Amino acid sequence: MNSAVEPLPDAPIVIVSLQPHTNIDREVQDIAAAVADLINEMGSPLVVIHDFSDYDVSFPNMVQKLASETQGLPGSLSDERVIPMFVGRSAMVELGAQSFAQKQYGDTVVLLFADLDDAVDYARRFIQVQ
Repeated sequence: MNSAVEPLPDAPIVIVSLQPHTNIDREVQDIAAAVADLINEMGSPLVVIHDFSDYDVSFPNMVQKLASETQGLPGSLSDERVIPMFVGRSAMVELGAQSFAQKQYGDTVVLLFADLDDAVDYARRFIQVQ
């Protein structure tokens, strides 16, 4: 797995630092398995922040990620125990976040943030009110 999956030590928040990779399906499966393990350890819901800051994602890669994430894998963005967020400034990241709200991609709300600090701050506030 090229991407890093790192839980925060003091909150049910996981940061997935996405890196370019050649096998998106495999990468999504590996990330989902790691997140599912963390859900088993930490409980749910778990905020999972996909950070695209260092990844200039292409349109074909985003479409493939959408398809892979909506296969119902435990720990994936389609897992009901996951509260998904994206971080990134590109049009492709915005398109991906918006696309998850469509019925064919799971009718899932994915919040979008321009930077990681804002996403983590929001996630912490969200958890406090749950």
